[in-house]
Amino acid sequence: MLLITVPGVSSVDRGEWGSTWYWSLSPAALCRLLEERFDNARISVTAYGSVLAAISFLHGLGEHELNAAELDAYDPQYPMIVAARAVKQCQT
Repeated sequence: MLLITVPGVSSVDRGEWGSTWYWSLSPAALCRLLEERFDNARISVTAYGSVLAAISFLHGLGEHELNAAELDAYDPQYPMIVAARAVKQCQT
């Protein structure tokens, strides 16, 4: 089993490239990388963050400087952290 988090501090194209935006570690890009070694049905990818969270991180703000609603906000066009779980099928 692989558990991984990667930085995704960049915007994802909102236009024609959105679902195939592989120029940063977006959820689509991480999934594509994992599909090279894992069965697609055994991969789960989730993203967290928003443009506010990314800007706050880049400016060095601490978590106590944002409220819970700001920290919990999610914008699929601006993932800050991308997490995945991938499981290889057991071979007998």
